[in-house]
This record gives sequence, C-alpha cells and structure tokens, in this order.
Amino acid sequence: MLLKRILKFFTRHHLPSLLWAFLLFLLGGGTFWIHQNQEPISIDEKYKDYIQKRVIGEIEVLRQESKEIEELFQENNVISLIEVKKKHRYPCIIFRNEQLLFWSDNRFIPDYDLITGNYTLKFFELQNGFYIFHREFFKTNEGSRIEIYTYLPLQVRYSLQNKYLTSQINPNIFPSEQLEISKTPTSKQIFTEIEKGEYLFSLSYSTRKEAPHLYWFALSLICNAGAFVMLFIFIWKWQAFFQRKKLYEFFIAFFVLYWLLVRWLMLKNLIPYSFWETDLFNPQLYASSFWSPSLGDLLINLFLGLWIVFLLQRNFPKTLIFQKISPKKKIGAKYWASLMLIFLSYVSFYEVFGIFSSIFTNSQLVLDISQNIHFHLPHWAAFGVFVVLSTIYFLLLHLVGRLLIRFLDNDYPKFALLFGLATILHSSIAYFTGNFEPFLSLLNGIYLLILYFFRLPQFLYRFRNISILYLLIGSLWCAIAGTYALRYFSTQTQKKAIGRFAENLLLSKDFKTELTLDNIVEEIQLDLPLKLFFKASLSVVDKSTIEKRIRKQYIKNEFPDYEVDVLVFDNVGFPISKNTQIRYADWVETYQKPQFRTDRTDRFFINETQAIEQKIDLNLFRMYIDFIEIKQSGQILGYVIITLKKRKTTSFKVYPVLLRNEKTQENTKISNLSYAIFRTNNAPQQNSQLIYSQGDCNYYKNFKEGLFRIQKLYQQGYEFQGYKHFAFRGENGKIVVISLPEYAFKNTFANFSLLFLLLITLVALILSIYGLINYYQRKKITLATRIQIFLNLAFFFPLVIFSITTLQVVSRTYENDLNQKFLQKAENASNSLLSAMQSYAEQMKTREELQREVNSVALYAQSDLNLFDTQGKLLVTSQPAIYESRLLSKNIAPEALWQVVERKENSTMLAENIGNLNYKAVYWAIRSFENNQLLAILNIPFFDAEDERDKKLTGIFTTIINIFTIIFLIFVITSYFTSNLLTEPLAIITQKIRRTTLQTTNEPLQWDSDDEIGLLVNEYNKMLIKLDASKKALAQSEKEAAWRQMAKQVAHEIKNPLTPMKLTLEHLKMRISRDFPQMKTITEKPFETLLEQIDLLSEIASSFASFARMSEPKSEEFDIAYILRQTLLLYENDTDIHLIRHLEKGKFIVKGDKQLMTQIFTNIILNAKQAVPSDRNPEIFVALYKTDDNKVHIEIRDNGSGIPEEIQHKVFLPNFSTKFTGSGIGLALAKQGIEHAGGKIWFETEKDIGTCFYIELPLISISE
Repeated sequence: MLLKRILKFFTRHHLPSLLWAFLLFLLGGGTFWIHQNQEPISIDEKYKDYIQKRVIGEIEVLRQESKEIEELFQENNVISLIEVKKKHRYPCIIFRNEQLLFWSDNRFIPDYDLITGNYTLKFFELQNGFYIFHREFFKTNEGSRIEIYTYLPLQVRYSLQNKYLTSQINPNIFPSEQLEISKTPTSKQIFTEIEKGEYLFSLSYSTRKEAPHLYWFALSLICNAGAFVMLFIFIWKWQAFFQRKKLYEFFIAFFVLYWLLVRWLMLKNLIPYSFWETDLFNPQLYASSFWSPSLGDLLINLFLGLWIVFLLQRNFPKTLIFQKISPKKKIGAKYWASLMLIFLSYVSFYEVFGIFSSIFTNSQLVLDISQNIHFHLPHWAAFGVFVVLSTIYFLLLHLVGRLLIRFLDNDYPKFALLFGLATILHSSIAYFTGNFEPFLSLLNGIYLLILYFFRLPQFLYRFRNISILYLLIGSLWCAIAGTYALRYFSTQTQKKAIGRFAENLLLSKDFKTELTLDNIVEEIQLDLPLKLFFKASLSVVDKSTIEKRIRKQYIKNEFPDYEVDVLVFDNVGFPISKNTQIRYADWVETYQKPQFRTDRTDRFFINETQAIEQKIDLNLFRMYIDFIEIKQSGQILGYVIITLKKRKTTSFKVYPVLLRNEKTQENTKISNLSYAIFRTNNAPQQNSQLIYSQGDCNYYKNFKEGLFRIQKLYQQGYEFQGYKHFAFRGENGKIVVISLPEYAFKNTFANFSLLFLLLITLVALILSIYGLINYYQRKKITLATRIQIFLNLAFFFPLVIFSITTLQVVSRTYENDLNQKFLQKAENASNSLLSAMQSYAEQMKTREELQREVNSVALYAQSDLNLFDTQGKLLVTSQPAIYESRLLSKNIAPEALWQVVERKENSTMLAENIGNLNYKAVYWAIRSFENNQLLAILNIPFFDAEDERDKKLTGIFTTIINIFTIIFLIFVITSYFTSNLLTEPLAIITQKIRRTTLQTTNEPLQWDSDDEIGLLVNEYNKMLIKLDASKKALAQSEKEAAWRQMAKQVAHEIKNPLTPMKLTLEHLKMRISRDFPQMKTITEKPFETLLEQIDLLSEIASSFASFARMSEPKSEEFDIAYILRQTLLLYENDTDIHLIRHLEKGKFIVKGDKQLMTQIFTNIILNAKQAVPSDRNPEIFVALYKTDDNKVHIEIRDNGSGIPEEIQHKVFLPNFSTKFTGSGIGLALAKQGIEHAGGKIWFETEKDIGTCFYIELPLISISE
C-alpha cells in the first residue's frame, strides 16, 4: 500500500523533473562529445590582431606625449614640462648634443649609445627588458641638437627575483603573461601600423586551439547545469513527502549525496578556478584536501553544510529518530539520546575548531590583527570561513539545546549526570588520541550549560529581548574560540620561525656562501683579462679597474646579507686599492691563524666568539676572508682579498631586501625579536658566559642563569621578566636564547574584538532581515525588543563613525610626525656630511674618502645614504649594489632635482617605488656654510616608513577596536536590563489590566515618581476610579431600570382595583347615610379615612407611573441661577421657612433639562423643609457660586435631624422615602437629571445638625 502511494506520488509530482534532468544530461553529454571531436583551429591570428591594435593605440599615446613635450621644451618651460610628465603615462628622456639633459623617471635611463639612431619608432631589447622607443629630433636656434625619447615598456625584467622584483609584461597591451617577446621575425609579427607598417617585434607563445563553434561547449555547460538544477528540484520536491511520513532524515541523506556528487564533479573539472583564476580559488594560497583545495572551495562546502544544518534543526521533529524517542514512555531512549547529543556537541566543537585551524596549518595567511592590518581577499575569505563555521556551530548547539530541554525538561540531576558522563567520555577519547584541548572542552561545556539552564533555544524564533541576548552570547562564545585558535596557531607558527632563525644562528658556517665563493675564486684565477690588467703598468691602465671588474663581473649581488670588500695588491703585496693602506703581509699575519682555518687553505673564517676574543670587531657575527693569488705560468702577478662581513646589527636598510635573489620568501615576520648567544660547558656548576646580545631585551636584567636548568625553556619557551625566552643548544656549549616580548593581552583582545564584531555584523544583518519580514507580515515586536534594538543602533553607528574618524585623524597626525622624523634624520645626516662635502668640493678629500664618510654616517644613522651632485648625478652611495643591479639609474629623481635646484628648496619628500616596493625618500640640500652654495643633494630612502606607520596604526586600531568592543558589550548588557527595567511597569500594568473586571474590587497601582510611567500609573488609577464610578452607575442604572419596570407593574396592579374600591366605599357611605342615619356618626370617620388612603394609593400609583413613563431628559442651554431664583420665589411668602440665600450675580449657563432642573430644586427644598423636626424653626441655606475649574456649585442646607447612617446609601434609590406620604422618586429623578447635565449630586449629613445637598454642573459660559 505504501509502495503504491509512493509510486503514485512519484508519477504525479516528480517524474517530469527527473525526465528533464535525464534529457538535459544526455544533451549535455552529446554537445560535449561534439565539442571534443571538432577539428580544432588556431586562433593565433585573432590573438595577434588584438595585440596589434593595442600596440598601435599605445604608440599613438607615445606620439601625442612626445609632441606635447617638444612644444613645452621649445618654449623653455621646464616647470610645465615636469608638471605635464606627472600626468603622462610613459617616461621620456631628453638629450642635448648627446648629453643627458632631462629625464622623467630615474628608475631606468638607458645609455645614449644604446638607443641612438635615425628613426622615429623602434623596438629595443635592453638588459632590463623590451621597449618601443619613439624619437623626436630638432635643433634649437643656438644650433643645439635636441633628441626626445619617449618609451613604451613591453616587458620589464630584473636580474633578481624576489617578492618585490618580478619580471612582468605590460598588462595594457598583453592580456596574458604566457608569451615571449622576440626581435627575430616569426609568423606572429607586430607592426607600427596595421597595413604596410614597419616591423617592430614578434610574439612567441604556444599555439592555442579551441573548437570552431564555441557555442557547443557553452551549450554543454548550460545543459549540464540545467540537468543539475532539475535534479535538485526533483530531490527538493520529495521533501514534502518525507515530512508527511516523518522520514525527514532520508531527505537530508539524499540532499547530502546530491551535493557530494555536484562538488565531486566541480573539483574534478577545476570549477570554478578553470574559468575564474582568482586568489580565492588558488590552491597555492590554501590547500587542505581534495574536497577543499582552496579557500573558495572550503567556503562553498561550508555554505552547503550550513544549509543542511539549518534544514535539519528546523525540521528535526519530522524525523523518524525523533518520533521513536519522543513518546513519554521511552525514558531510557531519551537518556541515551541526551548523552549522545552532549557528546556530539563536543565533537562538533572540536571539528569546527579543526576546520578553522586548517587555515593556519595549510596557508601562510596572517590573521593576527596585531601583526597585520592589511587584509586582502584571501584574508576576508578566511574570516568568512570563521563566520560560517560559527553559524554552523551555533545552529548545531541550538538543536542540541532544544532536544535536551525537550527530553530532560527540568530534570536537573539527570542532566548533570549525563553531562558529566559525556564530558568524561569525550575528554578521555580526545586525550588518548592526542587531540585533547582543555580550554575547548571547558568552553563548549559552559556554553551548553548556559543553553540548558537558561532555556535560551526556546527564544530564538520569538524575537524577544532575550533572543538578541542569545545571539550575542553565541557570538561571544564563537569569538572566544576563534581567538584561541588564532593565538594558538600563531604561536606555533612563530615557534617554527624562531626555530629556523635559531638554526641560522647556531650554524658555524654559511655553506651556500662558501660554495658561491668557491666558484668566484676559481673564475677570478682563470680570468685572462684580469691578469693582463695586473701585468700592465700604471701609465697604461688604471689599476682600480681590477676592483671594478671583480665587483661587476663576479661579486654582483651574490651576497646581499654581507658587506663585501675587494682589496687588490701588486705582486710584492703593496695595496693598489684606495680603500686600504695595509700591506698584504699584514693581512696574512692578522687573519691566517690556525683557529681561523677552513677546509680551503686560502679561506679563513671568523665567528662571533672569535671576533670578541681576538678583539677584531665586537659587532661582527660572521666573516669570510679569501686570499687569492693571481698567477700566470707560476709567476705571481698580484693578490686579491675578498672579505665578507655579516654584522650583528639588524639592518634597517631598504636595499638588502631587494637584493635577495629568491623567487619565494618566507612570509613569516618576527617583530621585536631579541637574541643572545651564551657560551657554557656541560659541567652543571659552570657559569654561562654571555658572548653578545642583540635587541631590546636586557639579558643581564631580564634573564637569569638559573633559567638554563628549566627544561621548559628548551621546549615551549619560558616567560620571565616580561619576555618569553626560547633556548636552543648548539655545539661546544653554545646556547642561543631568542626572546620576544610577552604577547600583550590587548592584542589577544583585539583579535577577539575583530572576530566578535564580524559576528555582530552578521547578527545585525539577520535582525534587519527578520525585522523587515515581520514588518511586511504585520507582525508585532515587543516593546522591550524594539527599545534594545533602537538603543543599540543609536549607539552602534555613532560609535563606528567616531572610531573611523579618530583612526583617520590619528593616522594623519602620525603620518605628519613620521615625515618630520624622516626630515630630521636627513637633516642630521646632512649636517654630519657637510664638512666632508665641503672638503670634497674644495678638492681636499678624494671620492674614496667621501665614500668612507658616507658609509660611517649610514652605519650610524642605520639608513642607506645616496649623495648626488648638483646636476643630479650619483657621487657616492652606501649601497652601490642597487645601482650596479640596474634597479635604479645613477640619476636623481627629476622632481627632487627641480625642487632643490630650481626652486631652491632645502628639502623634499617623495613617494617612490622599485618594483612592488613602495617607500618614502627624503632629499636634503647640502649647502656651503660659507656662501650657501649648493654642494650636493643627500637622498635617504626610508624602507621602514611603511612598517613604522603600519606598526603605529596597528596599535591605534587595536586600541580603538578594543575600546569599541568593551563599550559595546557594556552597552548591550546595560540596554538589555534597561529595556527590561523600562518595560517592567508596563508589564505590571498589563497584568493589572488583565485582572481588571466589573465584578471584583480593582486595586490601584503605586508609583513613587512623577515621570512618564508615573503619569501612566496615575491615569490608570483615575481610570479605576472612573471604572468604579461607572460600575456603580451601571448598577444604579440597572436598579433604576428594575424600579421602572416594577413601578409600571405596581402602578397598573394598584390602580385597577382602586377605582371600584373608591366607588363602592362612596356608594356604601351614601346608602348608610340615607338608609341608616343612626350609623352615620359611627361610620363617617372610617369611610373618610379609607377614601383618603385610596386617594393616597392612587397618588402613589400615579407617581410610579410617572417614573416609569419618564422620558430621556432634554438638552438645552439655560441660566441655572435664574431657575434657582425662580424656585426660591415660591417660598418667599412661606412663614414656616427661614430662607437664607447667597447667590453670585450673573448668568451661569449650563446645558440640561430646564423643567426637570426646576422640579429637582423644588423637591430638594421641600425635602429640606420636611426634614426639620416640629420642635425647630426650618432654616434653609441656599448658595450658588463658580469654582476654579469652571463649574457652578450649588448648596442647599437644612437644620434638620440628618440622615441616619444605615440608610444613607439608599437615598438616591427609587421608591425609597423616610416620609410616610413620600413616593421615594424625587431624589432618584434629581440624580438622573443632574448626571444627564454632566454634573454630579451628593450630600453631607450630621446627626441632629442637618443635611447639605451639593450640586455641581459644568458651565458653558458665564456673564454679568
């Protein structure tokens, strides 16, 4: 039966989707087969034509820029020339009479001999790349020959390859780097014009082929994608069936299998990386497994996992497992399920932690905000992984919490027992498998306890105040876990880097350097031109050429970490080089000692210990000295000494980083590192000796000898005196201690703040979407929730704006301070070089002496120094390798030359770059102290400018984000309690209102403040008073209605027999008088009494009838004072009443029934007269006056005996009277008439003193 239903349901709803999926798969496979079997054709011509057009377009730009420069030059407008070149795309060089006159870019200036010729446009292959030069030629009026060269770089090449220097082609021309440029003509030639143009260069790239009809491949992709979509629809439609059958876990299983298939096909075909080559899907940045070969793929997998978890937690009650264990009788199954749920919460937390940790173990991304604030797409993808993982963990624990609350309810002892068992079980398994992390277990356990005891999962979808708190707690917990992972693995990465650094320090020799030296020495000894230089006399050749040849031909940039010196001596040992005065024999005596010997007889090595013991150089770390004999036919022609020195001082220079010839460099950067080398032997009591130390750590103060006996120092490091020390043992009792400042808590908190704010941003987005959904669905949000949301938003956005503004202002301020610091440093260096430069200008110092002065000042200033003459030519430099490597030309930056020489500025600061390295360079004018004449221009490049700025900005940013997070957390907690505090009175009032009825007594609220809540409470209390009055009025009205009905009935029942009774009595009286006169005296009195009582009953019945027939009072405006006066006139001639009047003058207009009001006054005065005992003279006091609240107040007071207390509540009831002949209708009519006029009537009475009736009516107007 069930199978039949499934087939029927499948046929009706699912078969079309599956058939479409099958057909699209067939169509996609067929079109792909056609695509694969098409005869491929070359698209070289299309590719070449595309490049041809791009080249012609750029050549046109060259021509326009050259014309503009020629016009400005002929106008002799040098200033405009410099300004225009800033806007131009391509550099230019101007020669006058074959001498360099102007250049717009000092990074590349080719020699005139290399580019000269009679041409307009020409392709050149130079040492550092391929260029197209455009040449303009003209003569000035003075006959000078001017040549303007503007060049278009096609490909820039560097002799070195590192992270700053990478050879690359011009992206404005070539769409791909997978090609080569050649001067040799091939089939792929590029011309100056499309038709009949001159040949420029050729392209060489592998022939790219693809199907002639691209739409077959596109159609295949579309069909297969459509097939997967239809298959998804097919699976999704089964969801309703599985939900009805309570088998939702089977739908989840099918769903997972479907996505596994899709992901497998994507990964097998490198989708999307094969179509979208971005860092997000680049396996070189991150690769974890087949399923996660990149950060982008990891994100896709996590988003799919998030979707599955979301479906599972929303539909878990529809699963078969839940249905099996949910009945109340299956208590044991619930306990087992609860135990497994708690255990799985630990497993999921560890798994989430492991996935996030893979970013640190499988990539080189630095996410620590205290070390890196420059985040790019891969970094944000990594943070995205953290956010998605946090969401998955939150939903999983939400599901676990829901089920635990449902299974265990309030059975806290059972929960404690199961929680303890699951925790012990997981901790034991994790410990024995080597994965136990106590902090993670503690974190997950506390979070689970919070969920269960505070019942937080019950409030997620209700959108209450506590729902927001629940989301914030989840964000807080995930941020703590992420911070722990980040800190833990950053420490592990740092330890590895420290280990590599220590290995380098422990190495007694640099074997790579030695191997390079071996090759250089052999080549120098075999260099025939070098031998000819040694044999030539001084009159024929300058012997300094030998040193230059060795440096340029052999040394090059092979030793970027060493200071290289080349010394040349003649055949008897006298120095030829100008950089030494020491004879060759003295060098031999000083350095060719047994303790310095190596495997080579001509090489000697000095380490840091030997340098200190022999007092060679206290700052020396490592030194190689090669003694090279230049021989020919057994005869010594001369000597060459090559020294390589590596000093302990950390280099602050820009260029050694550039001069490293490494295609890949470690991305790990250790800042604030200090290190020391100790010498000790293996004897336990032997004191260690500090050989030297480097860095900020004071090892005499911050490190004690006893620490060497602590094993932790050699394993995971030991914290002492504000530093964390790591020790590494070497040979011969050598111990290297590397120290880092203890990781500041503010840095840890800054990482937490960043992760927390990322999650808070997600929470804010979710709340916004949920709020919009509720708004459009007309759902109400509680006032407390709205208050908290508005308070948080009102605080959050201004604080964000303030933080960003503060960061910008502080950053700008620090930027200015840093620039001033650089300028001050340049000024100090120029002052130090002024005397030497003055002497050099007066030819009292040689260039070699000036070079030594520059080197000395550069060492002291810990910066590279370049000295240019007044024409912008390089004089001397402390780092010649940068110019020898042709990374920079030997000319000054043209803007600096213009500022200092033409505009007479003392200094200028420029932003420059070499390859991908951006830095700031200061140019300072060195002027004569005698006549202020410009002697030279000092240039200091500050490579550490960006690092210093980043370091400062990192500190500022961490401080701001920490303050932001602390204030935000405090404000969120405060706003939560504040919103509850503000809405608590409203909740109390709500409960009171719910209990307010007409049947019971309603108690008023107490509020001791006059604030808005107090006003609301007062109004509520007033409402209760009015409600009680309305309740009494309603009761009175009900009673009056009852009395009316009763009066009508009574009047009818009484009047019917009274008339016949009266007629019978009168007839009887008449018959007795006529027929029995003797009885007249006996019966006359009784008959009269009976007739009087019948008349009285008739009158009472008439009153009842009048009361029952009484219509609704009229509403008309009249003068109440006039009515009262007219009523009092009726009693002026009554000698039995002493009437006292106190009536204010004027008209008092009210609205009511005029006639009824006259009757009311008459009844009250009559009652007052009748209430006075017979032994007193009646005194009636009548008063009328206006009150402050615009009402008319009327008093009618008598001196009667008063109204007894036991009947006071019956006074205004119909048919109640204390008089024998009264009907009890008068005061009931009075109350009805007064209240109809919007007023009220009441009385005050005292026994034996009298009664006063008060009437108060609202005034419409008053006049004199």
